[in-house]
Amino acid sequence: MDINEPVGKEPPPSIKSRSMGTNIALVISGLFLLFFYWETVKAGFFLFTPRGKATLYQYGLFVERSDQESVKWLRVAADKGDVKAEFEMANRYQTGNGVPKNYSEALKWYLAAANQGYVSAEVQAGWLYTKGWGAKKNYSIALKWFQKAAEIGRAS
Repeated sequence: MDINEPVGKEPPPSIKSRSMGTNIALVISGLFLLFFYWETVKAGFFLFTPRGKATLYQYGLFVERSDQESVKWLRVAADKGDVKAEFEMANRYQTGNGVPKNYSEALKWYLAAANQGYVSAEVQAGWLYTKGWGAKKNYSIALKWFQKAAEIGRAS
């Protein structure tokens, strides 16, 4: 045995060719994904639920980023009565993020979430009625939603 002969097997080329920076980036990415998964568990939804899948597509985590796929999965969750998905669908229609801007659809989804007691949706529904976006201006209906939100004490 020659003293200059390497002992053991050489690491595979895929590992050998990585720089220290790449390895650090992989570790950081793994920690980020672990943190993201933990946050989704704490938030009450998992990656394999419709709203969880929408989040993955929205941010391009584990999948290619796609607003259309994100909206598709949000709609599935919203159709099942997921109040946060309803609110997000309303936001998307109000801003035109991943869907054509449509104030009538935005109001429909805000009202769906507001009728479940989601305060932010109550405020937004009131705002749309105040502006006349998605429905005719109606200050009495707007006031009803603002008062309902204020009763909970978080209207802003």
